Formats: sequence, structure tokens, C-alpha cells
Amino acid sequence: MVNWKTDLVRQYRNCIHASIPALSILLASCTFHQQEQDPLCQAIAQFANATAGGEVHSVKLMTDWAGKADVLASKQCEHHGYGPGIALCQYLITHSSTEFAERNFSRVAACLGAKAYAPPAGVSVDYLEARYSSYGAVGVKPDIALVVEFSDGNRGTTPYLEITSEGPDAE
Repeated sequence: MVNWKTDLVRQYRNCIHASIPALSILLASCTFHQQEQDPLCQAIAQFANATAGGEVHSVKLMTDWAGKADVLASKQCEHHGYGPGIALCQYLITHSSTEFAERNFSRVAACLGAKAYAPPAGVSVDYLEARYSSYGAVGVKPDIALVVEFSDGNRGTTPYLEITSEGPDAE
């Protein structure tokens, strides 16, 4: 006599045991792939890793979508004449969103190993301002701090994303 309950439990266990290793590998590869795939992380790392001890450098990307009557969209980046900052600004001008400033912030936050806030379905954000600090950004030397500030511009300012690199022993 076949016990269908026992047979069903055995099949279920075999399926679970076979699925766990495959699922673990899939999840690990997805996590690794997400952090490593965005070339923005490499551009930020090059900027940050060029920061010498005691130095502080920043770039500030400002985007505006339909903010002025005579201009549909604008994008500019301040680099303060610092060579690696110029390179990062060139990258940001070419490879960032003008319309969706929050997307730029989310990408940078991912490079820091963080997740930007995403509201649940049915909830709208009236404004978003954030500041993240990290010693663990993708590709950045462990003794260099990255500080990221963001404003979506909904409180009377132009949307901006500022990335600051603080070299070792910077105050």
C-alpha cells in the first residue's frame, strides 16, 4: 500500500533541498552583479581614490526639469577645478537623469551599499532630502569617506546631488 502523504512529503523535501543551493547562488550573483555593474560606482571610486590625506573634494550635480519658463531642462556640475572632480562631472553630465533626480541618488546610494528610500505603493513623497556617509563604497579605499547629499528640489531649491570625498585624517 502506498502512503500518498509520506510520498508527497518526500517529494516536497527533495524539491526544497534541490532548490536551496540554486536559489542561494542566484541571489548571491544578483547582489554581486547589482553592485558591480553600474559604471557610476567606478567613476565615483576613481574620484574618491584620488583624494590625498587631509584633503576634501566635492562635486555637485544640479538638474532641473521644466523649472524655468524658457528652458525645458538643464544640467550642470560644479567641480571646483579639481581634475578628478572634472572627470566625475563629465561622467555625471553624460550618464545621469535630468528629469528623475531621485534615480541619480538611488544609483549613488547603491555604490555606497545603501538603498534609497522607496515609499510603499499608494504613498507619495512630498519632498526628499538625505545625507549618507560611508567608508565602504564599492571600489573605494577603506580609509576614504564618501558623503552623499541629495535634495529633490521640492522645497524651493534646484534638485542636487553632492558627492564629497574625504581623504584619510581629513577633518
